[in-house]
Amino acid sequence: MLLLGCLAFGCAQLSDEELAKHTPEPKEAPPAVDDQGHRSIIGRKTREILDVEKALKDPAMRLVSPKIEGSDPFTQYGSAYSRMASDVGTIPLKQQIKQFKVFNDRFPTYKELMDWMKKNPGVELPVLPARRLYGYDARTGKMVVLERKESKR
Repeated sequence: MLLLGCLAFGCAQLSDEELAKHTPEPKEAPPAVDDQGHRSIIGRKTREILDVEKALKDPAMRLVSPKIEGSDPFTQYGSAYSRMASDVGTIPLKQQIKQFKVFNDRFPTYKELMDWMKKNPGVELPVLPARRLYGYDARTGKMVVLERKESKR
C-alpha cells in the first residue's frame, strides 16, 4: 500500500527538522546499580577461581547443586541464566583442562591452571550471583560453583 502511495504521489523527503521530530532520543545505558543498591551481574566478568580443596575446609563454603532452582518463574529464570552463563563461560577452561589431561595423563593442579590463566588474560568468566564463586577441583578436573553461606547477624 505504501509502495503504491509512493508511486502515485512521489516520495517526499523530510527536512532535517521533521526528521529530528520523528527520530527517537537515544536511550541511556541501564544503571549498574538498581534502586535497592543491587549491582547487575549481566555482562560483567571475573577471573577469580578458588581451589575447591582449600575452599571447602571453610565451613561457610558449600558446593552448589547444578540443577535449576526457584519457587517462582522469576527465580527459576535467574537460576537458569546464572547456571547457563557459568557453563558456557567455563568452556575455554574446560578445554584447557582436557588438553592438559591428554598430554600429561593427569589433571592440572590449581597452580598450573592459574598459571595458564595468567598467560591468557582474555579468558574471563561471567560473574555469578552474590556469594557464589567459581572453583576448580584438581582431583576431578572439574569447574564447580561454590557458595558462601550467609552469616547470621
